[in-house]
Amino acid sequence: MSTKLRFFFVLALTPFVLSSCSTLKVDSDHAASSDFSKYSTYRWIAAPSSAGGGKPRVDNPILRKAVHEQVDEQLQKRGFRRVDQGSSDLLVGYFASATSKTQVTQVDSSMGFSSGLPHYVRTEYMMPSTATLVNHFEEGSLIVGVGDARTRQILWRGSAEAQIDLDDSISRRQSRVQNAVSKMFRGFPKK
Repeated sequence: MSTKLRFFFVLALTPFVLSSCSTLKVDSDHAASSDFSKYSTYRWIAAPSSAGGGKPRVDNPILRKAVHEQVDEQLQKRGFRRVDQGSSDLLVGYFASATSKTQVTQVDSSMGFSSGLPHYVRTEYMMPSTATLVNHFEEGSLIVGVGDARTRQILWRGSAEAQIDLDDSISRRQSRVQNAVSKMFRGFPKK
């Protein structure tokens, strides 16, 4: 396989290899003994001071508002009422972070094709037929917790992780938060 063809093949595969790390991973869990029918109100607690790691793209009022709006929507769909002052049955909080990551992938660029020359002069035996792709990216994490206000015990926890693009528009980031929270709450127990 010629060097140009090998380069083209690697270039053509690059988006597929790099997109493998951009999938939204969502998980949720709850205490098996939790009876959500006895709860009707919730209140937000302040995010920990380390939330977002001080990165303005993660630790900012726009993201905070988007998370609050989406979680409020999900909880209110399930019959819970938000209270901003006084006592509540549940406490809700979240934590968001962004971590720099590196993904290294080796791609076999020969794909079993040969140059058509006899085996003792084939180019794939003279030159390596693999390419190494290095992708530096930011991975964002969002964790939402719901706990009993009286006992301070966690009842439900949802998490989402995905590759984030720090150049995304505000509307794109809000859309991604909406998608993550919506998928997270699919595992929320029935009231």
